[in-house]
Amino acid sequence: MRDLKSWAMLFCTISVILGILQMILPQKEQSMGIKLVMGLYILVTILKPTVSINWGQLLMEPKIAVQQSVPMDFDSLVQNQSQQQLQKLLQTELDKIGFAVTVQQVWLEYDSEHSTAEVSAVQLKGKKQPQAEQTAKKFLGDAIKVEWIEKDETA
Repeated sequence: MRDLKSWAMLFCTISVILGILQMILPQKEQSMGIKLVMGLYILVTILKPTVSINWGQLLMEPKIAVQQSVPMDFDSLVQNQSQQQLQKLLQTELDKIGFAVTVQQVWLEYDSEHSTAEVSAVQLKGKKQPQAEQTAKKFLGDAIKVEWIEKDETA
């Protein structure tokens, strides 16, 4: 950072000095040669920092440690995310209507070839309520299987 600051200061200083010299010099044939020398001097000043760069090191392939990756099953990842989202949405719908039921699990049958999923079953926890079951079937599809887990009354 310090090198960049000193280079910028040098460049600005040289530009100002050469600008003043250009105004002072006569506008004759000699001025073309002097302007050429001043332009080359500015060009050398701009390119000077590139000389100190270690180009060999920059052009070498970076030696980055590659971590061993675990093969990931994206189909199951998508399926799990979809199941969680459906579980939350169904729970929200049941809570909105006022059923004292907890959505425990939503099962999906995922077809990775066609990237489609169908809800196969849902597991509800609480006292069995036909209206809650109908709401779940209406929300997730009439073909789903609804399983009930009775709430422990002793707890």
